[in-house]
Amino acid sequence: MYAMNDLEGALAMTERALTVEVKALGEGHPVTALSYNNIGRILYTMGDLDAALNIYIKSNKVCEKAYGHDHHYTKLTWDAVTNLEKQIKKTRKYSIIE
Repeated sequence: MYAMNDLEGALAMTERALTVEVKALGEGHPVTALSYNNIGRILYTMGDLDAALNIYIKSNKVCEKAYGHDHHYTKLTWDAVTNLEKQIKKTRKYSIIE
């Protein structure tokens, strides 16, 4: 659905998958971190940067707890957080000026 540009459908499907994963595996499982990250990407693509940032942060916290601070996946999720924070700051800086 994401590839077909049906972002609302992709978001709904990914949220349903997350619900099942949390129920079966628990909130802190690495698979749930991946689903959080996928939801963040969809929200980012939809333009909801604040919601995407919150979800990316949640994904990072799960990865850090599951894998540790120095793990590759934890670093990737942290990169998503910091890159999006920079983008939000830049966007808001320009929107204030205009």
